[in-house]
Amino acid sequence: MYKRDYTSVKAKTIQEYVSEWNRFFKDTELVKMKIGEIKPITLIRFFREATKDRQFTHKRVSNARSVLNGIMSYAIEEEIISHNPVSDVNFKQFTYKPVEVQSDNVFSRDDTHKLLNYLRCIIEPYSLAIQLSFYLFIRVGETKAIRYHACCRQTQ
Repeated sequence: MYKRDYTSVKAKTIQEYVSEWNRFFKDTELVKMKIGEIKPITLIRFFREATKDRQFTHKRVSNARSVLNGIMSYAIEEEIISHNPVSDVNFKQFTYKPVEVQSDNVFSRDDTHKLLNYLRCIIEPYSLAIQLSFYLFIRVGETKAIRYHACCRQTQ
C-alpha cells in the first residue's frame, strides 16, 4: 500500500512484490512476529531454511530480500524500529539453485535454415524483419529500432 500510494513504483512492480511476498513470507512464522522482534539471526534462520533444498535462485532470494528491505525501511521511517536487520545478514552464506546456462544459439543451424527457407516465400513486413534479424545477427529491439530513412536513401 505504501509503495503504491506514496512512491512512483509501477503497478507491475507492485505485482512482483506481492508475488515475492506470497512465495516467501505468506503464512510463515516470520510474518506472525512483531517487526521489532525480528533480529538478524531470525532472518538468517528463515533464509537458511528457505534455501536449504536449493529450490530458489540467487535472483529469487534477492527479490525477496528487496521486499523485506522495503518493509524494514518503512518501519524505520515510521519510527517502529531504529535499525534494519536485513542489512546485517550476509546472503552469500545461503545455498541457491544453480542458474541454467542458456546457449547463445537459440536455434540450431538446421532450424535456422528451415525457418529462413520458409520465410523466404512470405513477403510481408514481419517476415522480412525476422529474416533481416537472422541475417544480420541482431536482436528484436535492434530490429525494431531500424528506420527506413536510416538505411535507404531516397532517390530524387
